[in-house]
Amino acid sequence: MKGGIKAMVALVLGLGVFGCESQSPEPFRYRMTVEVDTSQGPVSGSAVRQLRFSKTMNGGNLAHVTGEAVALDLPGGKTLFALLVGTNGNADHASQAMWHLFRELDQDVIELWPEVPQINNPRIPTPVPMLVTFADQSVSASVKRLDPEDFEPVLGSGVVLKRITIARTTAPVTKEIGDLLDWLSTHPEPSLSPGHDQRDFSLPATLKHGAFRQGTTK
Repeated sequence: MKGGIKAMVALVLGLGVFGCESQSPEPFRYRMTVEVDTSQGPVSGSAVRQLRFSKTMNGGNLAHVTGEAVALDLPGGKTLFALLVGTNGNADHASQAMWHLFRELDQDVIELWPEVPQINNPRIPTPVPMLVTFADQSVSASVKRLDPEDFEPVLGSGVVLKRITIARTTAPVTKEIGDLLDWLSTHPEPSLSPGHDQRDFSLPATLKHGAFRQGTTK
């Protein structure tokens, strides 16, 4: 009897070890593309990001992103940025949230806007990234948040968000945003309003450099 119990314990432990040694997903890259209609015609921009994975203490997989925001030049000198954080501020939008979409949806191209993908994951309340622009691109604290349903008050008449998509790709990770925002720093990322009051919860105070670039250098 004792031998049987020992054998059962060994089997359970063996299964536990086997489960812990299961492989994490292979790293992969995806391209986020933003399309906008303007009074001068449609424009689009994209950025390629890479996801890699590590094991969590409970045996799950945690996604990490390397890449940058989508930067889209618009008529009139403005630039629209689709950030690595979500529209609700969630910091793992470009990593964990995008991975869950690819894992649950068997599609070559996944549309995030205007059609919202239907999945069973409550951790992704909205798949749309936070969209911003700057009153003065050389001044980080001049950042302005954009309403995806109403660009015109900030970006001008006729500017309308048409589509946001993600798709797997083998293209190189994009490394261009440092040329547009020369104030961007690397980890640890400060806020866009350095030295702000601790009671300041405005967008420049709460938004960090990591919303524009992660895992890369200038």
